[in-house]
Amino acid sequence: MRAIADSFRDDMLRDFLEYATDLIHMLAPDGRVLYANRAWRETLGYTQEETATLSMFDVVPLDSLDSARANLSRALNSESPIEVEMTVLSKDGRRIIVRGRANGRFVDGVAVSTRGIYRDVTAELEAAELLRKAQRTDAAAMRAKSAFLDRVSHELRTPLAAVIGFADILLQNRGGRLASTDITFVERIAAQGRHLLTLIEDVLAYAEIEARTVGLESTMVNVADLVRDVATLSGPSILVEAPSESILLTDADTLRRIIRYLVDDATRRSNGGEVTVRVVVDAASGLAQALEVEDDPFGGSEVRVPFESSVTLELGLTVARSLCQILGYRFTTVTNEFGTTTRRVELNELPQHDDLAQEELATTLHAFLEASPLPIVAFAPDWTVRVWNTAASRTFGWSSADVLGKRLPVLRTQDESPFRDMLRRALQTPGGIADEPTVHVRSDGAAVAVHASIAPLRSRDGRLRGFISIIADVSERKRLERELRQAQKMEVVGLLAGGIAHDFNNLLTVISAHTDFLLSDISVHDERRDDAVAIRDVANRASDLTRQLLLFTRNEAPERRVVDLSAKILDVARMLRRTIGSRIQIATVPAAEPVLAHADPSRVEQVLMNLALNARDAMPGGGVLTLETSVVPGEEGQQGTAVLTVRDTGVGMHATTRDHVFEPYFTTKERGQGTGLGLATVRTIVNEAGGSISLETELGKGTTFRIHLPLVNAPAAA
Repeated sequence: MRAIADSFRDDMLRDFLEYATDLIHMLAPDGRVLYANRAWRETLGYTQEETATLSMFDVVPLDSLDSARANLSRALNSESPIEVEMTVLSKDGRRIIVRGRANGRFVDGVAVSTRGIYRDVTAELEAAELLRKAQRTDAAAMRAKSAFLDRVSHELRTPLAAVIGFADILLQNRGGRLASTDITFVERIAAQGRHLLTLIEDVLAYAEIEARTVGLESTMVNVADLVRDVATLSGPSILVEAPSESILLTDADTLRRIIRYLVDDATRRSNGGEVTVRVVVDAASGLAQALEVEDDPFGGSEVRVPFESSVTLELGLTVARSLCQILGYRFTTVTNEFGTTTRRVELNELPQHDDLAQEELATTLHAFLEASPLPIVAFAPDWTVRVWNTAASRTFGWSSADVLGKRLPVLRTQDESPFRDMLRRALQTPGGIADEPTVHVRSDGAAVAVHASIAPLRSRDGRLRGFISIIADVSERKRLERELRQAQKMEVVGLLAGGIAHDFNNLLTVISAHTDFLLSDISVHDERRDDAVAIRDVANRASDLTRQLLLFTRNEAPERRVVDLSAKILDVARMLRRTIGSRIQIATVPAAEPVLAHADPSRVEQVLMNLALNARDAMPGGGVLTLETSVVPGEEGQQGTAVLTVRDTGVGMHATTRDHVFEPYFTTKERGQGTGLGLATVRTIVNEAGGSISLETELGKGTTFRIHLPLVNAPAAA
């Protein structure tokens, strides 16, 4: 059995070493590079000829030279693999952090070289640092991220649907009493409403892609067929320039979605002109190299009017760019002096085989197997295990004695069919390798997410002798990536909120203005006036929400001045009595003297209104709402505190609800009844004014909010 395994390694592993995703090298005792595999060369940016002239110390930054020499010395003095983490420099000067294992090769007790296998962990370490920063700055917001756009879109979609509906009723012009000017106003209202709904759908599409983990299934596809499918659905103005066949190993659904977004963007910018979709193919192999989508921004007209998007959020291209990143493609856009924009997607290139002399690698194969931090498993076509390295034992729990000569143990029954498909893809792929995520099982029965690179092993006459797989446990990485996406999404949500609010305000201003024009032309006794009033009211509701978004994202600066909080609660109480309902009594308890604070009066009013409306919702059967001001004197030489209290006799809160009420987008209300921005906005206003807010609540006994603001001393009497 040992002879069979040794032969298997010597004959077959040399090719796979060259295609391994890990960085593999062999160094002379003085640090000269004796061998570096393809991943090593491509990561550092050197050709094979350049690598032959390098020393390890040529690719190590000055501040890491001592560490590199120490690592080389340790490896030269150890037959057992040692753990190594070091920084190397690429040819273009980038710092790359690698982590792995290395050991020495000894002849007659003398170290003649070292062998090492490493992983590039730069992105992993950067992601971990980004995650830590995101968790420190916005942990609370992360827990509510997925609800934000859904709630905002629902809140806005409802009034906008009403705007469009009432406008359509008016456009029917029953009785023919609307003048042509009035009809123009209503048409513009309806058009802007529909435009807003389109923007909402684009935002939701973007959020869907950013929030979900995209599952990919790589197959050989004809890119030309995908392009023609999209062109057929997009209309006759799409010109396709592609050969009959342009082959690519990719996820067909994701690539089709990319093409559709690019074509949609080009069609929109072409103003009715022709859009060209071009597939660039390597003539020798028939493999697709690139995809280009080009627009004619002047619509075939001699009059050259620059394209101006009516919506500033370019979500289509953003989605396309995100999907390209997921597939590993490079996406660029270039606009020439004539205004023509070309969107280009550089598709993956398949690796070219580079044979190495077997005699140069035969002495290193066994050392690489044992030094590898990743499991390496080789098995016959009938899945009988031939090679099982130390890392495989460490990861999956079975020793080599347990598995050699036996059926591959890492597959559950439900995993066998997908694994068989993966082997089939490895055989059919031009590059001769299947590199994709899958699921394996440990000796204790626990499933583990892994990324497997599988290649067929063939004899010199081309006969299939089995397969070899390098396996990475990606469970921790997937968790880290998932949490990082959640953290990054909160940053995206903040940017979107500001962009949405500004875009919506612009469009809602048009709706409100035209509604006012319309109302000025319709008499108070005209039955159609109710429809126009309804448009105005729902537009105002949408406008209120955008103002909250602008405030929460801090896109509008407060206008601070000295405010008498006692006078302010009396003003707000008068407004509330007209709107809060007769079942709720409002009590005001102002302090005997003016309670002065330095704040934005309108925002103080918004704080009181938000808290009062929350109190109203907490007292569906009626109750008492109390607004109170007081002063807490400061200690000697210190400024006092102005206290604003809002108390209700409502249902109170659970402890878990109380702990989350100030988090952005957290709400206990039914869908369509709130966005969760109210109390988050209150806290934002209070914090910006240099104050703090506290909460006391108990189920069945009501809720009390206390706002503490720096007290401004009243001017002395003359």
